[in-house]
Amino acid sequence: MLTGFIDMLSKPYIKKGSVKMNYKRYEIRAVFKQTKCKRLIEIDASNEEQAKKFAIEKGFIRPFKITEIPFSVSSQKQVH
Repeated sequence: MLTGFIDMLSKPYIKKGSVKMNYKRYEIRAVFKQTKCKRLIEIDASNEEQAKKFAIEKGFIRPFKITEIPFSVSSQKQVH
């Protein structure tokens, strides 16, 4: 049990909704290999190539339609 906990601490973790500044959000549309159905996933990646690599590792097959999701505009409370 403790070994699993230590392994969990050694891996980088990005909390959903909190994104590192050098990361971007990507929306990927592709066919899932096991079901042969189109799916949509959203991921955090540093660039488009890393996003493609992630999709392949998760079992998606080409072609990919990748769209960068823009960050939301800061509110006046956040700016001041």
